[in-house]
Amino acid sequence: MALDAIILADGEVIGPDEGGLVKELQGQAEAAAKLKDIIQAAQAQGRDPRPDIDKTLADTSLSSATRRYLVDYAHPRGRSGQVAVPTQIQLPNFHRKP
Repeated sequence: MALDAIILADGEVIGPDEGGLVKELQGQAEAAAKLKDIIQAAQAQGRDPRPDIDKTLADTSLSSATRRYLVDYAHPRGRSGQVAVPTQIQLPNFHRKP
């Protein structure tokens, strides 16, 4: 058994994190926040958020984790049905002790 990373409640990261746990968590939180903003803006204008979601997915500056979670959140059962606002995730400020 090997341990790659431990994240303490205060955000301290212990271990090499070779699996990219911190980046995955950050991508998940960023995707949830972006999707919430997209859905709320589209609803305020009375339109479907899917075209805006697809446009955001084309943004090459997004991390692969953010893009993957956007797809998962926006299309949990394929491309049909209403897109729900995902639960927002509050992350600590990740850091390492010297």
